[in-house]
Amino acid sequence: MSDAEGILGLPLYLIEVIPELKIEGQTIASGQAIGMGTNQLFEMTFSDPTGIGDQVVNTVQSGEYHAIGLDVNKVTFQSLKDRVDRWQPDTANERDDRLGELLYLMAMFYFANSGFLREEASKASGVMALRHPSESMVSLNFNADFLFGIPVSISSVGLNMDVDRDILSPFSKNGNSDTTFWFMVRNGLNASAQEHLVFESIMGLEAISTVKFLDLANSQLVPAYVLDSENVQRVDELQISSQDKADIRNFINAGKMVIVPNRNIQHVDYSGIGYNVVDLETGVGGYLISGGFNGSATVAGNVAALIALAEELIGKDNRVFLEPIIFTLKDFLDSYPEIAGQKNPAFQEFTKRQLHWGHIVNLSPVDGFKVNIAFEILYHARITLITLIQ
Repeated sequence: MSDAEGILGLPLYLIEVIPELKIEGQTIASGQAIGMGTNQLFEMTFSDPTGIGDQVVNTVQSGEYHAIGLDVNKVTFQSLKDRVDRWQPDTANERDDRLGELLYLMAMFYFANSGFLREEASKASGVMALRHPSESMVSLNFNADFLFGIPVSISSVGLNMDVDRDILSPFSKNGNSDTTFWFMVRNGLNASAQEHLVFESIMGLEAISTVKFLDLANSQLVPAYVLDSENVQRVDELQISSQDKADIRNFINAGKMVIVPNRNIQHVDYSGIGYNVVDLETGVGGYLISGGFNGSATVAGNVAALIALAEELIGKDNRVFLEPIIFTLKDFLDSYPEIAGQKNPAFQEFTKRQLHWGHIVNLSPVDGFKVNIAFEILYHARITLITLIQ
């Protein structure tokens, strides 16, 4: 496909691709040729030593590129730095060593950043957290135009992160279950913020996540609703898609609390919502964006750098666009405390924003979420006003 003029408008109905599963560039499984833009199921199974496990299932389009990042214990900044130092996209002849490595590094950056914040919160709260094998999929994907159910052409491209499995077992050192609850809330909010910040900080692209949507709703004076079994009828007031409403009702019927802006939020060329689903027993949350994704997505589909990156999908070698990205990666990693060997000014603010756990553990769930979400928005966007309606 290297003779293709460009990826936008690409005639998908004329192209067939072969699905491949690779580990560090080595093909370990492949399928039969299929039309580009056709929906496929991608399944991953996680099993513990007893043989008990669970499955992650994603719908993907043939012709897209997906990198799987696994966190089986702890992803350190030093391990990322070592990998980035070995990365040489300017001399790489294989797409896996250019595009594949970039997407994989972004998946692992998510785990490193969220892990750092979790460890700092653990010190402040007296809660220890055992990490279970977790997974994040970062994808270079495209939106296809269809005619009579057949994919015809590509209208836009984007990056997406879907954190399907991010599991912790928290333990309070003093046995206080309320402290553990709010630790998990903070961990979830921090992790959601990292999902969009990875794209924004490394790629310089605008992105959305649940926390970003709450930030945008706040800045646009759009109230957020706190919904549970006591006021489930207010789901009808939400000005969002019928599918998102149905998903929210299902969560509430399962005993969960949902925090959601009362209408779709427009950001660059994306319109949708992000909402937080909370287990009121444990504090474990789902941080979803429209369509049910557990993660984030870029929102400007036709910027030059992103299109150039996406043209790797059709066989073009656009390594020149990776040079500023690798420079940014190295600069970021050199500033992290684990590598710099001292407190970096970028991280000094973290201890100042630690919640006073003794005060928060006694709050009601609604009041507690007001405080936690306000802290998250304040830290990442320097905005202090938030309106939650119950």
